[in-house]
Amino acid sequence: MNAVAVVLILNLLRVNVLLGLVIGAISSVLTGGLSLIDTITSFTHGLGAVASIALSYALFGGFAVVSSKNGNSRASCDKHT
Repeated sequence: MNAVAVVLILNLLRVNVLLGLVIGAISSVLTGGLSLIDTITSFTHGLGAVASIALSYALFGGFAVVSSKNGNSRASCDKHT
């Protein structure tokens, strides 16, 4: 529960989401009694498990930005209205 509160407060303060998740993860495992070395090891193993999903979202987001910048999305919407 501690990590959730930390992440929510940081998000309300408009801190970068990734930085908020990192700070929340570190605060929760340190509160839970893990050492700093165990914390970093656990966090990096967890990131490695979802790296391909994160890369997919990053590529999708980049495609959406490029599409919106060159006007393809507006042209597509104009065709359907």
